[in-house]
Amino acid sequence: GGLGHGNEADQHTPRVIESLRGVRAVAASGGLNHSLVLSAAGEVYSFGAGDGGQIGHDPDSLFVPSRDWHQPQQEVTERLQLTPRVIDSLQGVRVVAVAAGAYHSLLLSEAQHVYSLGGGGATRRSSSRGRTSRFTGPQWTPQICEALRKVNVVAVSGGLGYSLVLSEQRHVYAFGNGSHGELGNGRDHSSTLYEFTSDGMQQINARIRAQQRALATTDAFGRHGFDPLFHSSTLADEAVPRLIESLGGVRVVGISAGGSMQTGGTGHSLVLSDEGQVYSFGH
Repeated sequence: GGLGHGNEADQHTPRVIESLRGVRAVAASGGLNHSLVLSAAGEVYSFGAGDGGQIGHDPDSLFVPSRDWHQPQQEVTERLQLTPRVIDSLQGVRVVAVAAGAYHSLLLSEAQHVYSLGGGGATRRSSSRGRTSRFTGPQWTPQICEALRKVNVVAVSGGLGYSLVLSEQRHVYAFGNGSHGELGNGRDHSSTLYEFTSDGMQQINARIRAQQRALATTDAFGRHGFDPLFHSSTLADEAVPRLIESLGGVRVVGISAGGSMQTGGTGHSLVLSDEGQVYSFGH
């Protein structure tokens, strides 16, 4: 369903998506099992897997693949949009950029607001570390990321459980899963944070940090904070967009968030400077 040809079959050679022939597309982005297409008119067409909310359509309107009728009580775990369809809830919003993450989507409006959707319907375990994170959501319709409302955003990129945002001032913000350093905040899954108190230096353990995040985020796409994918007790994660301070002095012109399920669900990031240098971090 992620190919937009109206069926679930694989396509081994490039083929025009017939239902988009009358649409002048200016950008496209592919996630793990879903796709986004941006038209010159600023409309967003989405298709593919929608069980996690990543394509912005009512789940009851999506196609449910054939099920095992020997198990009539089998839970529906996959819903598909087989052909490109406009995200109606964005009516009145002119979109200028789209980015499909693994289980979520990011949209940038002409007003430089970041909209997010998806983030539900998956559990990831890092086999090498034995850590499990539960993806929250789903967020079925695009919502403005309030934490970035005052930032003039010019580019967005979605990875496997995390996101990157580039501002007009050429600063990079990162948020989501940072267990392998993909957020560039200098921490990973084994990091320990400390705070100074009247009793000296105290360790902030994962449980306390998780509680702090819960207070800062009202829901999966919180109005006060923004956890685009999941709530985790890992100290390396960021529930709200955080400036990558180690890139201070670097004028960034391009960002890319990646990830792979082949390595147990890890990510890496690439940043391009105006001097033509490429910075990489993560797994």
